Amino acid sequence: MVAKGVRSFRHLVWTSTFLIVLGTFGLARAVDTDGDTVDDLVDKCPTQANVCTNGTCNIGGSPSGDACTTNADCATKDSDGDGIGDYCDNCPSTFNATQMDGDGDGVGSACDNCIATPNPDQANADGDAFGDACDNCPNNANNDQADGDGDGVGDACDNCVSVANPDQANADGDSRGDACDNCPTVAGSQTDSDGDGLGNICDNCPSASNPDQADADGDGLGDVCDTCPNDATNDADGDGVCEDVDNCPGVSNPPRADRTATAWVTSATGATTTHERRRRRRSLRERGQLPGGCEFHPGRR
Repeated sequence: MVAKGVRSFRHLVWTSTFLIVLGTFGLARAVDTDGDTVDDLVDKCPTQANVCTNGTCNIGGSPSGDACTTNADCATKDSDGDGIGDYCDNCPSTFNATQMDGDGDGVGSACDNCIATPNPDQANADGDAFGDACDNCPNNANNDQADGDGDGVGDACDNCVSVANPDQANADGDSRGDACDNCPTVAGSQTDSDGDGLGNICDNCPSASNPDQADADGDGLGDVCDTCPNDATNDADGDGVCEDVDNCPGVSNPPRADRTATAWVTSATGATTTHERRRRRRSLRERGQLPGGCEFHPGRR
């Protein structure tokens, strides 16, 4: 097999040498497929006219900026030495004699920064080895393309490195995505003193664990740390009794054991008979000294 390959290579060399000799002595018929006055035998881009115009190589009607003296200077320019002229080589600075172009974008696989994703412009905002079209962090250089959570967003720019969140949603605009933010709608510290999974800045009981955040009275204090879980005013009259169970809500009347309205009227007014107690009680209520609906109010005299 090796011997056969050597013979084929020798045949190619002899044939090429023979053709060059014929061309040198004018014995071979000159062929100039692209019409740039450079014979196909020496033209590195035989199907694309590369001519020297005003001292500059003109490629397909557009100046390349490369200096030249003759058309041959342009037609034979081959910077990477792969046998393909610069002006028709899909990787002019990288040796690739096969001209393989896996994604068909016109850029050879040997120099394409997105081998499997068409990107003829080769845009690469972060300057790493991957073009924007296939870079999992197009604005953050990351040649390793590490993506720990497999969400398609590289670790170098993922706002939830350990939690898959391809949409990168971030309602509060802090450094953490909603999927891993313990306060997704409030920007700030991720401190969670009670360890219930909710950050202090949005926990309705920051010092008492309550992952369900239950708040029966809707006052912003979780039930587990609310002294009056069913009273949104939280004992508005300050008598130590939550309004939902206070027998005189809105008016301070600290509870006293075994003190009924009748007993209080007797104590407060000195009335001794049932008739007198009722009369005094009615009189006090009419004067506003015993608020309507309050059966027991030792705070007023």
